[in-house]
Amino acid sequence: MSTVPLTPPGTAVRFAGGEGTVAATIDLTPPFTADVWAAPAVLGAGAPHRLQGIFLGAPADGGARRRPVAWTLGLDRRGHPVVRLEEGEVMVTDLRGPSPLPRLAWSRLTVTVTDEQVSLGVDGTTVGSAPVPAGVTLPGRQTVTVGRSRDAVDDGAVRYGYFTGLLAAASVTTGDGHVVDRAAPAADPRREWVTDPSRYAADRDRPRYHFMPPAQWMNEPHGVVHHAGKHHLFYQRNELGPFWGAIAWGHAVSDDLVRWTDLGSPLDGADIAYAPEGVWSGSATVDRDGTPLVFFTAGDDRDDPNQRTAWARPVDPHDPALRSWQAGPAPVTTLHDALPELRRRGLEPLPREFRDPFVWHEEDTWFQLVGAGIQGRGGTALLYRSPDPTGGEWEFLGPLAIGDATSRPDTGVHWELPVLVPVGHDADGRPKHAFFVTPWWPQPCEHSLLYAWYWIGTWDAGTATWTPDHDDPRLLDVGGFFTGVTASRTPDGRTLLWTVAQDLLSEEEHARRGWAGNAGLPVEVWFRDGDLCVAPVRELASLRESVTLDLVEGPTSKLPDTVPVHAGPTAELELTAHVPVGGSVELAVRAPADERPAVLVVVTRTGATTGRVDVLRPGSTEPDRQHRHGDDLRLDPDGQVRVRAFVDHSMVEVYVQDHRSVTTRAWARDGDRDAGWVRASGGASLASLRVWRLREAVVAEDR
Repeated sequence: MSTVPLTPPGTAVRFAGGEGTVAATIDLTPPFTADVWAAPAVLGAGAPHRLQGIFLGAPADGGARRRPVAWTLGLDRRGHPVVRLEEGEVMVTDLRGPSPLPRLAWSRLTVTVTDEQVSLGVDGTTVGSAPVPAGVTLPGRQTVTVGRSRDAVDDGAVRYGYFTGLLAAASVTTGDGHVVDRAAPAADPRREWVTDPSRYAADRDRPRYHFMPPAQWMNEPHGVVHHAGKHHLFYQRNELGPFWGAIAWGHAVSDDLVRWTDLGSPLDGADIAYAPEGVWSGSATVDRDGTPLVFFTAGDDRDDPNQRTAWARPVDPHDPALRSWQAGPAPVTTLHDALPELRRRGLEPLPREFRDPFVWHEEDTWFQLVGAGIQGRGGTALLYRSPDPTGGEWEFLGPLAIGDATSRPDTGVHWELPVLVPVGHDADGRPKHAFFVTPWWPQPCEHSLLYAWYWIGTWDAGTATWTPDHDDPRLLDVGGFFTGVTASRTPDGRTLLWTVAQDLLSEEEHARRGWAGNAGLPVEVWFRDGDLCVAPVRELASLRESVTLDLVEGPTSKLPDTVPVHAGPTAELELTAHVPVGGSVELAVRAPADERPAVLVVVTRTGATTGRVDVLRPGSTEPDRQHRHGDDLRLDPDGQVRVRAFVDHSMVEVYVQDHRSVTTRAWARDGDRDAGWVRASGGASLASLRVWRLREAVVAEDR
């Protein structure tokens, strides 16, 4: 017998998206045995039959024979170990283990190949064998690759078919004989898999106090629940790489809405039979007894549309971290349920679009909104009702509202993430709600990823009707990077909004950086004078480290019209200014010596109680976001303008008069400094300016 080690002895090697892959050319005439300790972290390979490759043995000559024979040991999309023989493009043997491997725990896998059969072993037990078909002969000299499958995809940005997790003691032994028993590696996979934050230390754009996963890709936060003194945030993530695909629900927990610990991905399509394509967006609520309950979109290409809604609850509701979740036995609502009533009303839904359940309860009734579209009309939110969210029937009531994509193409042909939340009371004490939607189009267009629309109005739970106060939708944030809104209600009665801050970088740039997307700051919204007010959550004050600038005008002295701001890449700013009609106050972020800042936000008073916000990004690579002109602002008649701003590397969020916000990006350029200025012009003057340097709050990881 002769053994060839393929990974360093005594070392757990990290494999992720091609990282760690090694290959060796070996004389490997059967019989031989491939042996490895594996601790998978993430499952999925981008196609139903593609494997995450652990071993790949292929002819060393690249397949000079007409039908070269190759063998693969890998994991299928549900984590079952699989041994596959292929002759040319034809699969001739597909030997599958009976059980999936546990994630981030060591399992020993062996593949023994003779001229007559292939055997698969798991943890020292043979779990299956299959004959080698007649006429199929493996090459004597092979290139054995560790960490990829034969049909792995790698276009430089999107990578599938590569093992994601830890491997140790990978080797190939030739000849007959018993493979020596070996103890499991001493390394704890859960600790070894934790991302080293120093990986991003030199990245001038990656935020440091915004929520984002430790690595790879995220989209919008969705299910947010406040339970037993903890804040739980669920979000769309792909742990295979910084690209869309293999979507699972990430889960993080916080004591203060600011400092988060990522707990992994408790809801994954690999574990849910009716969601093989992924676990997509949804929401969170509580059951009758106060137990958290989440609703999600189950992706399944076997159905049309491939989107249905389902629920999950914690395995142990008394666990403060709520680490483990169990999905319900089957989906609860589908587009098919709504078709008869929609067609009775003469409405034809947009094909293949039905997702993003938002669920809440009022007394003994639960309501569910699902995003959809009506052909020839626009986006819609389909409304369902049930006496029991997990065990009862969901009755389809009809569309809550239907958009008008003809007169307002910027409102989309489909609505994602419909949200209906209480926001306070009017002057007569009547409750008011806000209805949010994220518009969607089947192809990218000039409106894509720009808007999160809302209406103020009255929701009547008894009649299940929504009456908006105004026809045209409004924008809460006018910066063009505030999308994917969802909402939560805190125990102290606040309504919070959660968003994803689009980064709009290319897939190639995401691959280079190793991350994609982050959440916006959580904000509080409330009703006042016919509209919404908005402010960042008060808990962010705990990040204040030191005051770097504190200026106040005196009775006989004015502040300079232009004040340089040097607070570093993480900062908070508050200013007040006297701004007459026609006057402006502006904030510049990441300004190089030539004074062309990465972002320039200008607030101008247009009337006694009105104003506007302009957002200029002269260094932007996105032409439709170089200049954003927002809606009118509501300003106080006393002539003062109040502005708050938060800067976190590339993230810039500005709040004007608690009435409108600006979420934008200031990408670092050569020559930029983490500095800027505040300037008053057109007769305006600065009244006060305070700047804080903020602490970092990088997301911790506890798998």
